[in-house]
Amino acid sequence: MEPESEQFKQRSREEEDIASRQAEQSGAQPAEFETPEELIRHDAARTEVPASVEARLKDSLANEPKPKPGIWKRLFGGGD
Repeated sequence: MEPESEQFKQRSREEEDIASRQAEQSGAQPAEFETPEELIRHDAARTEVPASVEARLKDSLANEPKPKPGIWKRLFGGGD
């Protein structure tokens, strides 16, 4: 029986081989991003949020207290 580290190395190599074959088959080029924000936007545009998570998030945000108006609005009024 192989030691655990050898099994881990073998499994890692197999996973890398599978990933590289999938990338070759799909013809996908790795994306490059100038900023972390671009990466997050790219990922968010391609990730579907489950309906249950979306509903819980909306409920949570609806229960948040409204922020106090800024000092200038409190002093001089405006808008509300």
